[in-house]
Amino acid sequence: MHFSRSEQLKTIASYGLTYLLWAISLPLGGWVIYDLRDMVLTVMAVLTAKLYHSGTREAFYANLRLRAADTTSYLLMGVALVLVIVVIENYYRLGMLAGHLWSRVFLVVASCFGLLCLFGLVNDLMRLIIDAFTWRVLFYPVVYGVTAIFFFGLWRIRRIKESLAPSTPVG
Repeated sequence: MHFSRSEQLKTIASYGLTYLLWAISLPLGGWVIYDLRDMVLTVMAVLTAKLYHSGTREAFYANLRLRAADTTSYLLMGVALVLVIVVIENYYRLGMLAGHLWSRVFLVVASCFGLLCLFGLVNDLMRLIIDAFTWRVLFYPVVYGVTAIFFFGLWRIRRIKESLAPSTPVG
């Protein structure tokens, strides 16, 4: 099958845009993984905080478990980041081939900011449990939530446009 020069350039540009958006999305995915790690460690620390005050042997071992979780979490973050890299690349590439690249990008960004909002709220709830809560800490989860709603709206608009337009896959 022979493609014209303009079709080849269009295909190359589509792949270039796909991988550019993929490269832009990766730091956001890494940020989500890092916040997940932070949330898990915060929950573990808060749930074992009462043991630290008792001065018992359990408090000593709880501290060791927390340190081990902190150290191990970097390995798990690396594995999760590799999975994010592979999954997002495949998701974007297949979306580009089907003509749905932008809706998939908007969905990934909305999902990431939604998770950041959720993780921030859990961290704030943990602060509330140990009486370290202030209303100012809710600023970032609210901003993340509003951003997630914005990109989810863009995703919905784009999905409607894509379902009405005839499909013209690339390649």
